[in-house]
Amino acid sequence: MLIKNANILLPNGHFSVCDLRFSDVIEEIGHFSAEEGIDALGQYLLPGLIDAHTHGAQGSDFSDGPAADMGAMAAYYAAHGVT
Repeated sequence: MLIKNANILLPNGHFSVCDLRFSDVIEEIGHFSAEEGIDALGQYLLPGLIDAHTHGAQGSDFSDGPAADMGAMAAYYAAHGVT
């Protein structure tokens, strides 16, 4: 997959407008103007955040909530940048 024109957070801690090619892992960061991809112009691209300690979300609890609530909690975290 190719995401183009994104403000990408680079390992040096700075953002740069460039393209990112990936599959299961990041394969390449650069400029691939001749290729089609998702245009992320004006958007920021950075790794998902990890919540090291949580009990739940949306009024549900991972510890004792019903299994049916797991999908709603996962969707909530994914929508807010938590992987």
